[in-house]
Amino acid sequence: MLVGWLVHNSLFQVILLLLMGLWFFGWVGTLFLSSTRVIFAAAFDRVLPDRAAEVSEKRRVPFYSLVLMLLPAVGLGALYAYNTTFAGYTLDATLVIAVTYLGSAIAVVILPLRKPDLWYASPASKVKLFGVPIVPVAGVVTIALLVYNLYEWLSNDLYGVNHADSLYYMGGMYVLAIVIYVIARIVRNRQGIDLGLINKEIPVE
Repeated sequence: MLVGWLVHNSLFQVILLLLMGLWFFGWVGTLFLSSTRVIFAAAFDRVLPDRAAEVSEKRRVPFYSLVLMLLPAVGLGALYAYNTTFAGYTLDATLVIAVTYLGSAIAVVILPLRKPDLWYASPASKVKLFGVPIVPVAGVVTIALLVYNLYEWLSNDLYGVNHADSLYYMGGMYVLAIVIYVIARIVRNRQGIDLGLINKEIPVE
């Protein structure tokens, strides 16, 4: 964008605009890619039914996780396109993503303190600068940045992401995720599988 302002050539600006517009297509694809992989991983960890992690031999893709992602996406896409109020519920989507990253950053800082053996067994503990582990320090910097961003987003109307209805909707998604996990934990516990053990060790792979 800065280059577009500095270079006073209409042809260059049009080409730059068209090329940057292609970002949308890559972004849409990666959204589905990451989401289906999360579904696959949840099934692999026994939170979701095993079939969601099944890879089609013919298509070489996790077919059922794609279906689980696609069907709600079509419904929500229709709501977004044809319902005049639903679009407002999605305004805090970026805010929710930031909260997710904030949770990950907090976990990175806490892990060396809570589980030192697990931390020192991980490759991340070996990455240091002047003898200081980079990953926890990066976690602290990330926490500070995200807390500042969240404060600004929630307190400043300029950003358009402190929408009350959207916060309720996104909060409902968190509640739904917790409900799914609790149900899965109860069901798997009856099957003799303790989901609480999943993240207590670093997987071999």
